[in-house]
Amino acid sequence: MLSTHEARKIFLPPDTKAVRDMCILSGGSAIFTSLGKRLSLFSMTTDSVVLQCDLPAPGWSCSADVSGSHQVYAGLQNGMLLVFDIRQTARPLHSMVGLSTHPVHTVHSVIDNNGYRKVLSASAIGPCMWNADGNQSRPNLLTGMENQRVCISLACAPPSSDLLVASFRPKVESPDDATASQVYL
Repeated sequence: MLSTHEARKIFLPPDTKAVRDMCILSGGSAIFTSLGKRLSLFSMTTDSVVLQCDLPAPGWSCSADVSGSHQVYAGLQNGMLLVFDIRQTARPLHSMVGLSTHPVHTVHSVIDNNGYRKVLSASAIGPCMWNADGNQSRPNLLTGMENQRVCISLACAPPSSDLLVASFRPKVESPDDATASQVYL
C-alpha cells in the first residue's frame, strides 16, 4: 500500500489468491476482488481485512456505488455482476447474469442523464449498462459497440456516464484447417 508519505507491506489472508482489482472507499477503507472467490473490505486504518463476502466465481473487478450508499459491486470471471451492501453480507442483494460468460474486467458506478444509478461494466464482448437496483434480467450492450472486436478496457469519468473510453484488440481467428499452434491474426 502506498501513500504520499510511505509504502507499507500488507499481508492478506492466505486463501485470498491473486488480487484482480481494488477500489478505495471514503472513510479509510478499500474493497478488492480476488481469484480466491472473495470480495473483501480492507481497513487502511488497521491494515487488516475486516469483512469478506464469498463469491460463486473468482472476482475480476469491483466498484463502490457513486451515490455514497453502502453498495459495492463485484464483476466475476463467469460474466456475472453481484451487488452487496457492506452492512449485510450474508448474501448479495442482487446477482445478475451478463450477456456472456467472459470475465467482467471493469466495473464503474455512474449516474445517467436522468439521474438514475447505473453500473457500467466491460467484458470481452464490450461495454454494458446495468440498472444498479437489479430490476432487469440482463444488461444492455452499449449502442454502437456490437462487433467491435475484443474489449480489453473501459474508462469513464464518474459520476457521469457521458464520457466513456473503451479499448479493443483484434479477434484472433483460426481457419478451420489450422492446427492449434497455427493461429492467424
